[in-house]
Amino acid sequence: MGNSEFIPVCEPLLDGNEEKYVVQALRNGWISSSGAFVSEFEERFAAYCGRRFGLTTTSGTTSLHLALLAAGVTSGHEVILPDFTMVSTLFAVLYCGARPVFVDVDEDTWNLNPADIEKKITRRTKVILPAHIFGHPAEMTSILDVAKQHGLAVVEDAAQAHGALYEGQKCGGMGEIGCFSFFANKLITTGEGGMLVTDDEELYDRARYYRNLCFDLNAPRDYQHRDLGYNFRFTNLQAAVGLGQLESIDRYLGMRRATAHRYNEALRDVPGVRVPIEQPGCKSAYWMYAITIAPAVFGMTRDTLMAELKEKGIDSRMLFKPMHSQPVLQARGLADPKPYPVTERLAETGLYLPTSTSLRAEQVAYICEMVGSLGKGR
Repeated sequence: MGNSEFIPVCEPLLDGNEEKYVVQALRNGWISSSGAFVSEFEERFAAYCGRRFGLTTTSGTTSLHLALLAAGVTSGHEVILPDFTMVSTLFAVLYCGARPVFVDVDEDTWNLNPADIEKKITRRTKVILPAHIFGHPAEMTSILDVAKQHGLAVVEDAAQAHGALYEGQKCGGMGEIGCFSFFANKLITTGEGGMLVTDDEELYDRARYYRNLCFDLNAPRDYQHRDLGYNFRFTNLQAAVGLGQLESIDRYLGMRRATAHRYNEALRDVPGVRVPIEQPGCKSAYWMYAITIAPAVFGMTRDTLMAELKEKGIDSRMLFKPMHSQPVLQARGLADPKPYPVTERLAETGLYLPTSTSLRAEQVAYICEMVGSLGKGR
């Protein structure tokens, strides 16, 4: 295999009933936020996560925003979140007018480090917001214990963790609310879109209220709005795609895990490459296959490796930059000058390799051959 075939970092796989369901929605004329596919997708995805209620939204970001609103987060509150995450996690906190409080991540899993949470709790803390990074579950037992001791809600950012398991429980199914993304690179996709899931009917109703412009849930519409609402509604066309995807979710999960295992076997002995781990009791969804590079051992920096792979027809992405020093926070006087060494090291040395669900074994072999040949161990 040569570099004539470009391997993107991720492509969606749509090989089920997606087209059939979309055509059905079009022919029935139900294309907006009302329609049978919306409620069916919500119910079936919530059940998949072991939850009573599901609420579709326009994106994973808006699902987080609604979850925090439903949990009562507003100005004057603080939300604890990992320093290493997608910026959507941070933005949801800022949208509510709350202050983000960062915790460095675990050296092995790259998730919120439970040992550092308690020292960040103040009388203003309202929510702990762990993210299951790259599909590996956060250490939820400790996080939930700390939250319970201090009377805090837990909102799980499970945008990257569809189907991932922690001690037999689905990610997104352990905190008060779990939030998901259905962006095109996620395990299942609706193009854009998201969902929050919960067992708490009161939280579910609050999220529904804010999602639909704060129309009263229990009275005829009088077009008087007592709170600031949002239009975060999801369409029946998106739900039709989502339902087709959901029917294949376990198969897709198996395919991504098989890809990760192929990468592990081929890369674990390459000098200077650190492959991801899977903690006992956890089943990672491997949203993306992420590695770190030790330049002195590997023989080149992460950025040089990415450029070399691009030349060979292999796409890749650098990992997230630290949240605590984001320019958006500096402009608001909310940046944190303290060091977050694990996050900072990941941002400097980490990248993820192609992880499409449909990635073929020979493509993985080619990618690993190129990574190995570029290092000192060649």
